[in-house]
Amino acid sequence: MDVSPISVLFVCVKKGVRAAIAKAMVEQKSNGMIRATCSGFEPGETPKVILDELSNVLDVAVKAESKTVFEYKKANEKFDYVITLCDQASDEQCHLFIGCVNVVCSHAPHRLHWAIPNLAAALELSGNERTQFVKKVVELINLKVTQLLATAQV
Repeated sequence: MDVSPISVLFVCVKKGVRAAIAKAMVEQKSNGMIRATCSGFEPGETPKVILDELSNVLDVAVKAESKTVFEYKKANEKFDYVITLCDQASDEQCHLFIGCVNVVCSHAPHRLHWAIPNLAAALELSGNERTQFVKKVVELINLKVTQLLATAQV
């Protein structure tokens, strides 16, 4: 019996780093049962210091994608889940972002939101504080991915 993988789009309000982390984790843990894609709303490179911290706490490579959520809509790509990752506490205008994604991805049957702190906040920290902040963000994404896999029964 051939089963099509569940299709998930992770969308991050900034450069898509949190979405890329979630994508990498899902791909690693789902045994091919979930096809994950990620995007951001803002172009630009992730600061090297953040990438360095991520390489120290993740056992999976993170590759940011350059497509925006609008490009996926224009290409008429369909997803079973669209998951937004932003954090109202870090003043990312999260409610506007989620509303925009919900309109653009109104065809997706499952639209979820994960309140994940912005990794850019780590730029204001140094040493062990920065490492612990990044680690906390990664652990939170890992928890949400685990919950998604249980919900999707992968």
